[in-house]
Amino acid sequence: MNEPPRPELTGTPAEFVEALRALRIWSGLTCRQLESKATALADSLPASTIATTLGRATRPRERFVDTFARACGLGEEETELWLRAHRRIAAGVPAVPVTGLRMPAVGS
Repeated sequence: MNEPPRPELTGTPAEFVEALRALRIWSGLTCRQLESKATALADSLPASTIATTLGRATRPRERFVDTFARACGLGEEETELWLRAHRRIAAGVPAVPVTGLRMPAVGS
């Protein structure tokens, strides 16, 4: 997978968390490595929190999404896409279907 997953294609908290799991796989980093990356970014994201959050189907906190996306290697604009999708899902606004595009499944 060359490009990171697309959060704008998610419509439910469970789909959003699935996309976060795909983002971790895309990054190629373990939870411990992501913890180190977050620390290097002057933030805190314990490996146990990452594992617990990615193991659930509920929407994580916005701060988690911000720190996690940046630790995975996304830039400011890409991270903002994740935050917008997070806010949209929190507000109950459905995803806008994008014809011909699908979010890759975890592990693809």
